[in-house]
Amino acid sequence: MIKTGIVINIMNKKAGIMTSGGEFVYIKISKTLPNVGEIYTGKLFRKNISLCKYAIVAASIMFIFISSVSAYAYYTPVSTIILSINPSISIKANRWNKIISSKPLNSDGALLLKKIKLENKSIDSGLGLLVKEAKTENFINRKYVNDKRVISVDIKSNKNISIDISNFKNTIDNDNLNVKIDVSSGNNK
Repeated sequence: MIKTGIVINIMNKKAGIMTSGGEFVYIKISKTLPNVGEIYTGKLFRKNISLCKYAIVAASIMFIFISSVSAYAYYTPVSTIILSINPSISIKANRWNKIISSKPLNSDGALLLKKIKLENKSIDSGLGLLVKEAKTENFINRKYVNDKRVISVDIKSNKNISIDISNFKNTIDNDNLNVKIDVSSGNNK
């Protein structure tokens, strides 16, 4: 499409003009360079933005897809850990051994969970925090240790993943606590 108008500015190989209808457009500059203020006629300059638009749309769709898949993978539980001291707590964790949810199984468990936040922590540090809070709330005390009561950790997983609870075991050993760890058959490590 050919447009005619007064040249307002010149940039690289295009001239900005104002047409008689009051429209501001860019036209391609032919062989002669126009001066600002003179009337000039040329073909309408169209940016090749369709390819750019498609690239932006494709990148946006990929970003949304990857974000959705990542969020789904992060918030899908693959293992359940039930910690029984006297307070009992159920913990759900994802494939990266991060706690995604926790719920009390009794009122004492609710008291422990009210004071600490376990979400997005590793299973190892979450179990350690629960034992530490149980000591603070006096669920684990000298009588508990002297009576040789057992802390039960039941780990069930629907994937064959490795769960590292070495720091938790060190905490238990340092405090002379008895622990029984039961691992389901789906988890070999």
